[in-house]
Amino acid sequence: MNSRRRLSMFISLIIFIAVLSLVAAALFTDYWSESRPINKKFNSVNNYVNLGLFKGSRQLDWGLGPRHKSFSVYEELHDRVGFVSKVSWVFILFFLAIGILWNVVGAVVALLNTVARETDTVVGPKGIYLWSILAAMSYSSALITFLVQYVTTIQNNVLLSEHISSGFSTENRTRLSFSFYFVTTALVLLLIPCLLVYGTSNKRSSEGEKQLRMDHTVFILEVIAETEGKSLLSLQRCYKTEDIVNITDGNLRKDEYDIFTRNIQPPIIQRQTMTCEQNEISHKIGPATSDDESCRQLSLYNETLDNPARCNFSWNGPSPLTYPFLPLHIGEKVNVACSCDDWSYGSSLDNGNKVGIFPNNAVISFNESAPFISDEAVEIVEELTDILSEWWNTIKNTYCHQARMECQDEVLVYMEDLMVMRKKILSGNVPIEELREMRSELARKIDLGNQDDMGRKIDSDTTSVVQVYRAHVDAANRILNDSKPNDIPGVIAFSLLVHALSATVDSRAECEFTLSLYDTAEKKFISENFVFYWSFFTGNLTNRNSKVLFTDLGPKEYPSSSSSVEAHRLLLCIRVARIAPIEQTSSTLKKYVDSGPSHLWPRQPYAAAVLDLSNVIGESHGSTEHIISLNRDDSLEQLIARASTARTSNSLKAVGEEISAFGRAQLMISTEVLLGSLIQIKKKYPQIFSSNPPFELKRLSFADFPDSPNLSTSLHNVLNCNFKVLKYTDDIRNDLYVTLLQGDLHGGKGSDKNIEVRITVVDAKGIVENSIVVITADGIRWSTTYQSLVFYHDDKPKWNESIKVQIPENIDQNIHLRITFHHKKTYDKTKQEKGPFALSFVRIMEDATLIRDGLHELLIYKVETGRFDDSDTSYTRLPSTRGELKASHSQLRPQTTTFIYCEKNFLTIETVTCSTTLTHSKSLLDILRWKQNRSNLKERLEEISRPKFLAVGEELVKFIANFCDALFEILDHYPDYDSLVFDDLITLVQLVNEERYKNFRPVLDKYVENFHSTVAFLKLLPVLRERIENAEDTHERSLNTMKSLGTLIKLAVRSKLCSDRLGMMSNNFQLLISELLEAFIVFMQNKRVRMTCQNMALKHIPAVIPHLAYYGVYNNNDLTDFLARLMDHLGENISSRCRLNFLKDIVQTDYFIQEVNRKKLLPKVIEKVVEELETSDFVHLQDVVCDQSKMEECISTSADIMFYIIERLFCSRDLIHEQGSEDELYLIVWKSFRTIIQTTIVLINAKYSASVFCALTIVVLSKLSAQMYKMYLESHTTYIDKHDLLMELVHLFRDLINKSPFPCSWFQMILMILKTMKFIMSTIVEHFHDDQFNAELWREYMLTMVAFCTQKALQLGSSISERRSRLLSCQPDLRRIAVADLRSMWFRLSMAQKILFVPSMIGSYLRVALIDDDVVRETIIPIFFDMLQCEFHLSPLRNFSKFANETIMQLDCLVDEDCGGQKFKEQLYNIMMDMSRSDTDLVVEGCKFVALVDTLLQHLFEYREVRTNGYCIENGMDRTVELLKFYKLIGHDDLYINYVYKLYDLHMLSNNKIEAAFTLLKHAETLSINQIKSRWAECELPPALLDAHLNRQCATQRQLKEALYNEAANLFDEKELWEESIGILKELTFQYEKNYEYEKLPSLLQRLAELYHKVSTQGRVACTYFFVGFYGLNFPSYLNNRQFIYRGNECEAIVSFRHRMLSTFPGAQLINTMDECSHLSKHDNKFLQIFPVKPLFESCWEKKCS
Repeated sequence: MNSRRRLSMFISLIIFIAVLSLVAAALFTDYWSESRPINKKFNSVNNYVNLGLFKGSRQLDWGLGPRHKSFSVYEELHDRVGFVSKVSWVFILFFLAIGILWNVVGAVVALLNTVARETDTVVGPKGIYLWSILAAMSYSSALITFLVQYVTTIQNNVLLSEHISSGFSTENRTRLSFSFYFVTTALVLLLIPCLLVYGTSNKRSSEGEKQLRMDHTVFILEVIAETEGKSLLSLQRCYKTEDIVNITDGNLRKDEYDIFTRNIQPPIIQRQTMTCEQNEISHKIGPATSDDESCRQLSLYNETLDNPARCNFSWNGPSPLTYPFLPLHIGEKVNVACSCDDWSYGSSLDNGNKVGIFPNNAVISFNESAPFISDEAVEIVEELTDILSEWWNTIKNTYCHQARMECQDEVLVYMEDLMVMRKKILSGNVPIEELREMRSELARKIDLGNQDDMGRKIDSDTTSVVQVYRAHVDAANRILNDSKPNDIPGVIAFSLLVHALSATVDSRAECEFTLSLYDTAEKKFISENFVFYWSFFTGNLTNRNSKVLFTDLGPKEYPSSSSSVEAHRLLLCIRVARIAPIEQTSSTLKKYVDSGPSHLWPRQPYAAAVLDLSNVIGESHGSTEHIISLNRDDSLEQLIARASTARTSNSLKAVGEEISAFGRAQLMISTEVLLGSLIQIKKKYPQIFSSNPPFELKRLSFADFPDSPNLSTSLHNVLNCNFKVLKYTDDIRNDLYVTLLQGDLHGGKGSDKNIEVRITVVDAKGIVENSIVVITADGIRWSTTYQSLVFYHDDKPKWNESIKVQIPENIDQNIHLRITFHHKKTYDKTKQEKGPFALSFVRIMEDATLIRDGLHELLIYKVETGRFDDSDTSYTRLPSTRGELKASHSQLRPQTTTFIYCEKNFLTIETVTCSTTLTHSKSLLDILRWKQNRSNLKERLEEISRPKFLAVGEELVKFIANFCDALFEILDHYPDYDSLVFDDLITLVQLVNEERYKNFRPVLDKYVENFHSTVAFLKLLPVLRERIENAEDTHERSLNTMKSLGTLIKLAVRSKLCSDRLGMMSNNFQLLISELLEAFIVFMQNKRVRMTCQNMALKHIPAVIPHLAYYGVYNNNDLTDFLARLMDHLGENISSRCRLNFLKDIVQTDYFIQEVNRKKLLPKVIEKVVEELETSDFVHLQDVVCDQSKMEECISTSADIMFYIIERLFCSRDLIHEQGSEDELYLIVWKSFRTIIQTTIVLINAKYSASVFCALTIVVLSKLSAQMYKMYLESHTTYIDKHDLLMELVHLFRDLINKSPFPCSWFQMILMILKTMKFIMSTIVEHFHDDQFNAELWREYMLTMVAFCTQKALQLGSSISERRSRLLSCQPDLRRIAVADLRSMWFRLSMAQKILFVPSMIGSYLRVALIDDDVVRETIIPIFFDMLQCEFHLSPLRNFSKFANETIMQLDCLVDEDCGGQKFKEQLYNIMMDMSRSDTDLVVEGCKFVALVDTLLQHLFEYREVRTNGYCIENGMDRTVELLKFYKLIGHDDLYINYVYKLYDLHMLSNNKIEAAFTLLKHAETLSINQIKSRWAECELPPALLDAHLNRQCATQRQLKEALYNEAANLFDEKELWEESIGILKELTFQYEKNYEYEKLPSLLQRLAELYHKVSTQGRVACTYFFVGFYGLNFPSYLNNRQFIYRGNECEAIVSFRHRMLSTFPGAQLINTMDECSHLSKHDNKFLQIFPVKPLFESCWEKKCS
């Protein structure tokens, strides 16, 4: 529907609504007529009568003033004689009601046509005529009826009889009023929709017609018969050139249309038909004689354009022109060469470059002013177009074979995403940064294996084999990881945004709202508090920007599964406090009490609530609003307890609903989950932080938070909260979080009081100002004192309040928290507050040591009310906690005259410190201040190195630089402490190397880089050597030392360099290092040292090499000699895995690449790798899982070593630009090539993961030149060595092709195999030909070349990939090259040598001949004739029976595997026939055999077509019977029996058991019979029958025949053909009697009696038979002009049978007559002739006479 029509529909809708409004107003108003009565008796002018359809009103002046009265028209008509006829009144209402009904229907139709598609029914635009006219007619009838009543009665009188008798009259004083004109106006308006519909449907401009011709298209749905009776819904889009006939709207799914058009904007879709007039086309183009002439007649463009087809275009019927029409399919690429008027000439790029003419409007013309896109964008668009086209073709092909893909919908959605991306790029509005991101995304989606990290294609021509292999391995791992279910939460970090929108509180005081997060698993609050206020005066929140962002939430809080939800439930806790004075209990005093100043009002608990965030976090998408009812009956602790005990999210939700079912107090909030770190969130959601940003609340503790470079800055800052994960930062933070849990002040002054707790920070100078931090909606508020909630008359309050205390910088070393208890009571302005009645305190820092994290039970001291001084800190001499009291072991009460200890009272708090500059550890502090603590320095050093200190290592890693400085200062001042300092240094390095502290590794590295000690190496190296020498006695200490080896040597080297810079003597360094390295060699051979220690040392020795080789710190020759000696002196304790990892680490160093060092190390490394491979027993370890995993690791490591060597030395494709020399490459090949080949073969056969060694083999082959191969071959001097080498190579290549551990489409591997096979071919010809001929080697070579030629990766046009086919088409056809080599090798053989491969190699060569390539077939087919000649001339009988039998057998097998086609049949026939005719000896037999094979192929192809294309099963039976006849004719019994059983299976599948029984008897006929005695012979079964498992568990032919007869008799009996069963059983009776098997006769005779009884007593339903003839060229050739007799199903009527046949052959036309129809066989259609027939029965006397 066009836009004008939609606009008209919308206007019509408005008009219908307006008409309805007018009519409704007319119905319910009383102004249809208006009268002005007069009184003839006296002057009265204020009279009126208004009349409506339901009611009216009168005002008459009776002399005493006007009196108004309303009346009901119905009552007037019913009760009195009135002025209106009751019948007329009813008709008026009836007509108006009917009009309203039609009016409503018209409005609905207009609405539907406004928003939906246009139809041609009464609900379409044409229906507007109907409904408008019906409504207008109804309204007109109502108006006419009213006018009649008006003229006859109303105009004369509208008064009652009593009014007339009183002198009132309305004669000639009545007129129609506006209610009547409402309906009249509505009637006129109803004409407008009709005019609009008429105008938009008939008035079209010429431009509109042209556009319509261009844009209107049609989709015709066809049902095309597919395989196995399935139907395929295909979409065919036809184009109309001139006349357009609208039929109906097409129904086409959007995703199907988009896929066809490749995301091109579709034109207006309508049902249309296509009519192409011949004379019109001839007029447009004119006659021509050739394509060139037609092209000259057309106006040529300056350049050709590639345009997509917007619709299907095809020409049905013969063309009247010499021009070919170009059939187009929607979305197909068309190259437009030239154009004339409405027609164009061009070629199809997607359909084999076919050329022809087609309508201009069938393709989409690109706009020359289209937006410019970059070359990179064009490349992406082309790749997207190719992949979408390929995927769509794959979907269609898959759908044709199996009706539906497993993941079709997902693939279609995937493709739609790619099309959206393509459209976005084509718009030209994509910036370069986004374009690169899209390229990376595209690489992840469609081409994981062929893209680098930047999303660019990997060019295999310029990229080394190693890099290509690693790229494919990485891609495979990515695909595997993406396909696995991800149990690990994908969210690393997220934040929760909470916005308080409004609150409703039933309180007469200001209220304070506090939000915080609570973790039910950790059972504590995990976030800071956020405070905002509600004002009683305004009834709203005081700050509308009450937004808070809870940051640093991790994967534990993000529910990835139901178990994670139950494990970690986050609750949003809401506490409401009322800020008001303490109320009086007396109602009298309440009226007169003075509330006092507001700053003295306490915070009193008012309400609480909890919100479960599990579902919010897991399911929230965007902002979600919540209305939370506040609970005034339960405390926050009770609500948390109830929520924590809920075991499931459903029960937790139920708890939340129960909690929320209270009162009028409510809070409305919105929540939104923001994924990512804080930095990412600010980048992704800038609108949140642009104006009025939320307050960011930090987390109090962290647990199992994964390391990520994207974590927020706040997480970096919170270092001391939980050191399972830490980040180094330069930001300084000293925060103390104190949670005021609960207290017990019962008894004495604390009983029955309103207790308020006040917390202040106090140091030696007094109270610390502004140390309490409160985050509110108005900003951060600093205060000196924190005042807790006040619970009314509760001496055991539970506060659960968190307070943030900021410890100031440069503060005194001793500070504490003072906690005072105050009694809050009603304000009395005559009395001042007396002060605290009790006090507690806790030392948060003592001697610069922080308080430990955790729970603390504080002691409470009574204070005399009013006598406490804020400056008094004498209480600090008393114990503060219960633990200190117990540790003092004092028998005296800890009190003074001012502070009296209350034994039964206590206060519980919990502390968490977050500090980057302060520590909890006293031992660490003493070492950092070692100069002030010299007396216990040794003890402190020993404590640091103890294992238990590692548990609190988070304290140490914060002070890495200071700690190291202190250690080396101690090293300088105390020589006796060298070993202790060394141990502490090892402890530090060990801590930093742990996973949870790895983020502090850069801190230590930075310290080592700037290390400035000049004598440290003199201290460290001797101690290190001593540890190595004494490793057997100090295992644990030595093990830790080995782990820190790299850092220790780096410190020593830095110390030596610092000494050199200052001009100090450091000659001892060379000696110390030499002694150390010598100690390592002895250490590695020591059998008494534990294996773990030696393996650990070997693992970390390579880390030493870069430091010792730095700027000649140590002599390179000595270092190289050390490494070579170390490789030779590795002890038996060291595992193979560690040996290989050591070699791998050595190879990866830059030291190894240096040519001087490589001369000694390269041969040694290769020697050790080969030695490890040769000593590994792969076969016997494959059943042990543990050993197998270790072995696979060793295999991978060995290959990696070789990879690194080759990649780093020979990375380019020519030796000129490589670091390595040709001699080094030959050294690698000479030492390792044979071992690599043998290892690869063993791995493939032992079912190990052999991909890495297969790739290594390809890498070595890629570097192998012809000269190097010849040198390597000559190094094998004996005949046996050369033979074994070649056999290993050809076996390996065949395994790589047939058992490749990675996709065989790796083109480089194929190239390397072909290159090496050429080397092998020359070697075989040179060393294994003529006198040294080796048939086994030649056979293996041929089999390998056959496998190479027939591998799927090289088959063009196969199902692997269209893009791969295009890639291969651009490369030399390796199949042709290989087949040429294969043919060359065959014809090098003599006739006596060739006969050794006949007939064994016939099947292999046939596989090559069946390749779909003319050149390959032409090359290989002559070999078959050569084989035939060899057998014919060398056979004593001068025949080629072996060749013929094997050829027929192999062809039957290969064609059944979908190999070969009509081209193979024709080419085989032509070549073989020509060669046979050219040979005088074979001109007869050869031609006869070729014709026989040609006939066989025809039968096989027809059989395969029936089997694969899913024709009816009867056709399959027909083709099987033809093959049966053929094989019986040529005497090929094995294949004959094989197809007998195929036919038997088809009959059983169709429930044709009678035919199945006759088929079994065909097999029984082939079994031998003793002709003399008419007995069944006890002969052995043929081997082919046993191999095919068709012997039915029988050993002899007689047993098999007996089994077949019994089964056939059973089938005949089951289908009630008892006469045939009787005949079979009689034959069995005869055989049993001849062989004296009388024991079998009783049961057999009893069964015969039963059959005779059935024949004589039971009735049977006669079978129905039908004649079926197939005619028409659209049938397969084997069906056309063929006639069959079908046996119908039981009681099947002719109608049912015809329907079954027509459904089997859709599109066929039925012929009901019995006329001769052979002339229809030449028509281009399908015709089925079906009529019933009856069989002719033989009578009994005819049987006797015969």
